[in-house]
Amino acid sequence: MPELFSITSLWTGPSDLLAVARSLPGEPLFYMERRGFAVVGAGCAAEIVTRGKDRFARASREALDLLASIRSRGETGADRVVLGGFAFGDETRCDPKWREFPPLRLIVPRLLCIKDGSTCRVTWTSPEGDDTALERICRTNGAVTNREPRLRRIPSPRDRDTWRRRVEYAGSQIAAKLLRKLVMARSVEFAASEEIDPAAIIAQARAARPDCFSFLISAGRTSFAGSTPELLVRLRGNDVDSGALAGSAPRSTDPDEDRRLGENLLASAKNQAEHRFVADEIRSVLARVADLEQAPRSPELASLPEAHHLFTRFRGRLRRRHSALELAGLLHPTPAVCGVPTSTARAIIERNEPERGWYTGGVGWMNADGSGEFAVALRSLLIEGSKLTAWAGAGIVEGSDADAEFDETEFKLGALLGSSDR
Repeated sequence: MPELFSITSLWTGPSDLLAVARSLPGEPLFYMERRGFAVVGAGCAAEIVTRGKDRFARASREALDLLASIRSRGETGADRVVLGGFAFGDETRCDPKWREFPPLRLIVPRLLCIKDGSTCRVTWTSPEGDDTALERICRTNGAVTNREPRLRRIPSPRDRDTWRRRVEYAGSQIAAKLLRKLVMARSVEFAASEEIDPAAIIAQARAARPDCFSFLISAGRTSFAGSTPELLVRLRGNDVDSGALAGSAPRSTDPDEDRRLGENLLASAKNQAEHRFVADEIRSVLARVADLEQAPRSPELASLPEAHHLFTRFRGRLRRRHSALELAGLLHPTPAVCGVPTSTARAIIERNEPERGWYTGGVGWMNADGSGEFAVALRSLLIEGSKLTAWAGAGIVEGSDADAEFDETEFKLGALLGSSDR
């Protein structure tokens, strides 16, 4: 690999980094934003792809070595960052939908923009360190259309019956004490009359869901986009954050009914048990590497436009240095996306479900000192041309009702699809 050089300066282009990402069609793109902190990467100066059970550790070592090797040009130290994500599974299976999304992929982008509040910096990385291409970026139109695509749902008449059989099987495994929880997912296909603009969908989601991580990753012909409420891990220096998000109830437009639904969720023994599986596992994993602050004894209510959730936050300080990607590998997959015990649940998922790809995997970034942030890829869509696949899941525990869990996946599917014909 040729030696790479980076130059960083203050950004003078459009303030909306989603518009910047949208203005660069045909290039590998990465966009992620939450509450005024945004990261955009375009083009690929270097790439890391790993697979297998040690994919996180190998990718972390390669990424840190690569970032350390990049030389800065100019008076300002360069922002050196890898961007990307990873799949639910350690290996690629056979679904052609995910052909452009390997088990773990990170890139050093040629163009990197990092916005934190009112400050934005741009870094150009290349073998030459030449930043003349920035002129084209700075002239881009700083707007994203808010026009949502009109989608037609492709019927799947046996979908609910198939779901019921899967829940019955999960219930039998739980009754036999082979499982305690299984997170089942289903996908739905949609089609549009014209090519779908992923940025338009994410622009709508960002406005409606500011507390979520809005993301868009385009790998060529396909784009993976979403608005996820769930942080997997955030690392700043030695300070680590994570959270358990599990247990759901629908929202209501009637304030009194909506409040009742939230109160019932907090009081639900079934949902509290589902949440404890996730919280206990995250606490156990983090306690092996960090001194944790005392977490609340009971979860709080986290309310999104489409659902109420139970949420517990964890904070701590690492006892020795780990990278954000290493921590993501220790935590993934949490019981919020897989089940308990993990190995049994994972085997059932991989045997009985279509390939999840990066859905319920993770997306995020890491810098040269190992700090970074990865979110669980929920409320997400895979888009290719005029075709779209949406995913949603639900946790099955003792006492789960198949129809109620199916309905839960339906309101989750609607999180990003607005008024489309669902």
